[in-house]
Amino acid sequence: MEITKVQDGKKSLEIGTSQGSFDQSYPTLLKAGFRFHSAEQEARARKLSERDSCVNRSGTYVNITHIYQPKDSGIVLIVYGKHNPILANPTEAANAHRNGKEFYVNVDKLTDLAERNPKKAIKSGVLALPRPMKKGMFDSSEANPFEVSVDKLAENPYFAFTLRDEAKPYGQFLKSTGIKSVPVYLVNEADTKKESNPFARLLWVRNLGYGSVFSGDGRVLDSSLGRVRGVRSSASAVSASQQNSKEPREFTYSQIMRMVKPFVAKRNHGRLEDKVRKQF
Repeated sequence: MEITKVQDGKKSLEIGTSQGSFDQSYPTLLKAGFRFHSAEQEARARKLSERDSCVNRSGTYVNITHIYQPKDSGIVLIVYGKHNPILANPTEAANAHRNGKEFYVNVDKLTDLAERNPKKAIKSGVLALPRPMKKGMFDSSEANPFEVSVDKLAENPYFAFTLRDEAKPYGQFLKSTGIKSVPVYLVNEADTKKESNPFARLLWVRNLGYGSVFSGDGRVLDSSLGRVRGVRSSASAVSASQQNSKEPREFTYSQIMRMVKPFVAKRNHGRLEDKVRKQF
């Protein structure tokens, strides 16, 4: 786990980066007291961190998934946080990828929640994204990747939903690094139609060196090179370190006796008490 310390106003925060397959790195991150980043939180963390920090030098998964539907291939469901089926089943999802298969999901509830308007989608947790098409008189094919100018992230439905309040500030930040537009990769429609059931792919946000590309097409949750990132307060860091400390815990005489007595014959309790007292 690599830790990056940042200051967000008066708040002292720690950004943790855990590397490994998703079913290993994700639980490790949560166990250490970190809250898994949304795209919005990842954008803010990058702004707060030094340019040469781990946060800006390495890409990461975020808590958003893309769901592709063979029977409704023209619409991609962009699913946030608590509704994300991969976060609910990290081992099952990673194992599917290990076996060269898709992680299939049930979309009944998600399609009920889906909204095309990003403001409504932020409230429901699911954006129904029509596949972007190339603009041209003689070309009606899908645009994949589709690119959005850093000056217009807040106006684009995809980025308005994924980046939320950070869409405009993050665009300005990217512009200051020399990045002019952000590409978004999706599983193409032809490949989506080849599958029998809806399937999910977790969003990966690439580092600044690779233009902060949003990749919603990767099927590599099993990769040992995968990463997840999260945030915790300095107070949470102290609590987590205490919980995970390998230093022996100190027990009182009474606590030891309560734990040990049930396993010792009553006739030997006196001898046990004498031995334990000598340790205090």
